[in-house]
Amino acid sequence: MSQCNDFSGMMYGKVGMTDMDGFADYKDKLFMFVEAKYGGCEIPMGQRIALERLVRATSSPRRASIAIEIAHNTSGDIDFAGCEVVRYYWKGKWCDFSGMTLREFTDKLLAKYAPEVMYQ
Repeated sequence: MSQCNDFSGMMYGKVGMTDMDGFADYKDKLFMFVEAKYGGCEIPMGQRIALERLVRATSSPRRASIAIEIAHNTSGDIDFAGCEVVRYYWKGKWCDFSGMTLREFTDKLLAKYAPEVMYQ
């Protein structure tokens, strides 16, 4: 992105806007919200609450919904597929995680919830 978003004029008391780094709707069977953070930075509380509420609001018996935090260590372009998953919000709780890239993690989710997406 060559432009920065300025949300400072959108504050109402302590409530303001937040951004999200990625969203995917896989055939209305899996919604995935992704937030990338540099190094060991954590998602700020307001943004974390917003992601939790999005996941809860979009989950249904016919659709899985998940928020995923990934980590990167670059000041340049971020290759989301190669970023490590560090935690995710699923079924009402945050779970720490490691050892899988976002691509690998997404492949596993798709295999379970929307396998037809993988073979298009």
